Amino acid sequence: MGAVHEPAGQPTGGQFAKQIRLESGIILDRGSAPSYSPARMRELQRGIAERQEIRDRLQGEMDAMNLDSVVSCALRDYPAATELRLRHVPDRRTGEPTEVLEATELRDTFDTTLTSGISWKYRRAGHAELPLAAHLHSMSGSFFSQTREGIGYDPNAGEITVDLTRNYSS
Repeated sequence: MGAVHEPAGQPTGGQFAKQIRLESGIILDRGSAPSYSPARMRELQRGIAERQEIRDRLQGEMDAMNLDSVVSCALRDYPAATELRLRHVPDRRTGEPTEVLEATELRDTFDTTLTSGISWKYRRAGHAELPLAAHLHSMSGSFFSQTREGIGYDPNAGEITVDLTRNYSS
């Protein structure tokens, strides 16, 4: 008979040769994990909560600055615009709204639609300047879930309206 054939990818010989091996000798014991007093656990949990609050506040400030950039981009190309309408992009499979926002139109004080098509969302004034869509993409969807002056939500249309005459960052 010939040699025994091992399936591809099956290591054989050398360190992989079949042999009896002893256990490693390392014993994991529940007592070896660090234990904290209830007071220390509360202190650690407070620290985590404080860091989360700071993170949320900073995210809100970044979102407000991005919204101001969205407003600037819109007014750069459409100085008569007073309102921006946004919607949550639906999931391609389920159709449910996602956290991703998309600008749908700009309107003026007479409620006239100033935009058509999609190119206006991606227009750049110069090479260094980001388009409106890039600033929207940088925002967290949760920014609009909080009540803010100058931002409204129309549940029937599923649209968010942004007042372009306001400043959103401090």
